[in-house]
Amino acid sequence: MHHNRRQFLKLGGAAALVVAWPGPADAVATIGGFAFGTYWRLGLGEDVDHQRVRRKIMDIIEATDSTMSPFRPDAEITRINNTRSTDWMPASPQLRQVVGAALRIGRLSGGAFDPTIGPIANRFGFGPITGSRTGSWQQLALSSDAVRKDSAGLTIDLCGIAKGWALDRMAAALDSMEPGGYLIELGGEVLARGRHPSGRAWQIAIEPPFSGIGTAKHLVALEGMAIATSSNTVNAYVIGDRRYSHIIDPWKGEPIQAGAASVSVLTESAMDADAWATALMAMEVDEAISFAQDNGINTLIYARDGNVLRAITTGQFAGSLI
Repeated sequence: MHHNRRQFLKLGGAAALVVAWPGPADAVATIGGFAFGTYWRLGLGEDVDHQRVRRKIMDIIEATDSTMSPFRPDAEITRINNTRSTDWMPASPQLRQVVGAALRIGRLSGGAFDPTIGPIANRFGFGPITGSRTGSWQQLALSSDAVRKDSAGLTIDLCGIAKGWALDRMAAALDSMEPGGYLIELGGEVLARGRHPSGRAWQIAIEPPFSGIGTAKHLVALEGMAIATSSNTVNAYVIGDRRYSHIIDPWKGEPIQAGAASVSVLTESAMDADAWATALMAMEVDEAISFAQDNGINTLIYARDGNVLRAITTGQFAGSLI
């Protein structure tokens, strides 16, 4: 049941996006490669130094992996997880930024997003973080240069947020090169800047998480925004009558049973979209809908009622059906 290192960060979400990539006549080049057991793709102008862009993106992929991959024995997060201490431990600015964002969304979501669930995920066959869960996000603390665990056995799992952070860093690197409009995808999470060469906004289609049950795709325009989708339809297995998803209910300490079929979140930050999609998936469907509405989170939530899917949008999420 256990997933290997090639699937680092892929466990944090599930792609349900179809990107409308430009054709050869659109004066846009497409480059890409492998990252975190999945892939990245970038559509941008032909007059940009593509080799330089590729090097910058690959540097970000390696830096993310060496800092936040719990599958790597030499990763910074592995060192912290293996240190059985409640003293302050030095941490890089990158790790502190992502842990800080995880704690912020943990607090705002009432614990629906919890970066300490790694041992639970491992117990059900997802991820490499072993041991027992000895606390929650509330037992983690940050200082200006360090991180501290209130419980010596506590571990940190950032697979539900680090891919979004990496995508934001890729966008920042691209922006520094002033490439004009571009669309970049990292394992199903997508971010756009500027506009398509034709002058329209970049567009993506969000697929329903289950096929053949009468629900159309949603076509969404991205202008300076990022979108992430989390779903329980992949990275899952079935035993008997129960489906075991990689999305963990942090309160019950087991894979979700009453959550949505999928949640897509649209924000300016890919990191926030990544984490909020996971947090809303961890909630029961009605709770997730109410929470998103009350907090102005732009979402497309697919809820399954028997063999029928309901599509619910909240906040400023707008899209046309195709």
